[in-house]
Amino acid sequence: MQTVLKHAKIYTESSAIDDGYLRFDSQLIAVDPIEEYQPSV
Repeated sequence: MQTVLKHAKIYTESSAIDDGYLRFDSQLIAVDPIEEYQPSV
């Protein structure tokens, strides 16, 4: 089962995303700006 955290401030090694999302299950699947978020079917 996947979990999505939306509208989060995300810090990576190289940058920060002010309004982003994280998609994960037992491992990280995606970290992107919220504009790129597409709900899974």
